[in-house]
Amino acid sequence: MAWWDRFFGKKAHLAQVLFQLYTKDGTRGAEVRARQDGKFYFVPLEHVGGTDWKVIPSQITTYASEQEAETAAVNSPWFLRGDRPQP
Repeated sequence: MAWWDRFFGKKAHLAQVLFQLYTKDGTRGAEVRARQDGKFYFVPLEHVGGTDWKVIPSQITTYASEQEAETAAVNSPWFLRGDRPQP
């Protein structure tokens, strides 16, 4: 991973996807991820067809637990109504 650090000029924060959440109609979703520093966050997703999902850029807010990140994701305007997040 040294090449990654040289490329970006600093240590990259790699994250692991813990689980994915989907709306009932299957058009929107969210990935809950854990960072190496023990913080959690979610990434909004949009269904683009078949099994393909596109990441919707948004501001990253970190949470103390995966449950907090999950609650924030399913209560976000994106997940509830499809309102695009602000990057």
